[in-house]
Amino acid sequence: QRFTANVRFARSHDNGKTFSSPVTLNDDGRVAGHSFVSLALDGDGRVALVWLDGRDRDAARAKGGTFAGSSLYAALSTDNGVSFSANRAMAAHTCECCRTALAWSPRGPVALWRHLYDGGIRDFALAYLDDGMVHRASEDAWRIEACPHHGGGIAVDPRGNLHLVWFTNGDLRQGLFYRRIEAGGEAAGGASPLAFGNADAQAGHPAVAVAGERVLLTWREFDGRAYSAHAMQSSDGGLSWHAAQRLAETGGAADYPLPLSDGNVLKVLWRSADEGTRVWTLADESATKTVLKAVSR
Repeated sequence: QRFTANVRFARSHDNGKTFSSPVTLNDDGRVAGHSFVSLALDGDGRVALVWLDGRDRDAARAKGGTFAGSSLYAALSTDNGVSFSANRAMAAHTCECCRTALAWSPRGPVALWRHLYDGGIRDFALAYLDDGMVHRASEDAWRIEACPHHGGGIAVDPRGNLHLVWFTNGDLRQGLFYRRIEAGGEAAGGASPLAFGNADAQAGHPAVAVAGERVLLTWREFDGRAYSAHAMQSSDGGLSWHAAQRLAETGGAADYPLPLSDGNVLKVLWRSADEGTRVWTLADESATKTVLKAVSR
């Protein structure tokens, strides 16, 4: 049926040349929405997935009740994806069409998603899957009776600090924002996040990656004529930032730029209809002048 799907998983033993037969991970057996999947692994046998799930909403409506949004569900493996735990409900009443994000931290997998708060506010929440506690990650007061189709991004540095990016059009903030949460911090709280990108050029769909002390943000803009891919780096773990870079533009359709990291090297991947897939390796800018100071500690 429309807007329904299953979460499917396959694994490879030969660097992606061949894959195992795919298996379905959502265990509800319902013809329901299971979508916007994120996957992360620790390299030592643990695999985690989170997704937006419509089973609770459908069950409530089947009984004549109401249910706002979707739910966040997770599945975990401790044997490199050979088998998975039963599905676990992490949060109810999530925004139904904003992509999820997932990263691995010293405390295990940590998820970021847009949540439905009281009064129809759609701000971000995060949770460490191992303890299941949900914490608010942004306080923008975006009250909207529709899904923005605009998820956030999360990365974790070697010290366990969280690096978050998102878009909002709330009463308190509008545009793209970055926030750093110190290792062990449970919620955003306190200092204001750092704004970046050109809101007048529809800056949107941010993503984040880390390599040691380097943090990389990417996003897309549209000036009414062409799409452009942008990047911005920090050399000190997100405490200060170098000038933003305009990597390329295209007059045709374009996807969102993606930051990539192997823990040492940072790259940006961007695909457009006219130029195809392009990849940039970004130099370490630690010797260049810093132009922005992040206030999110």
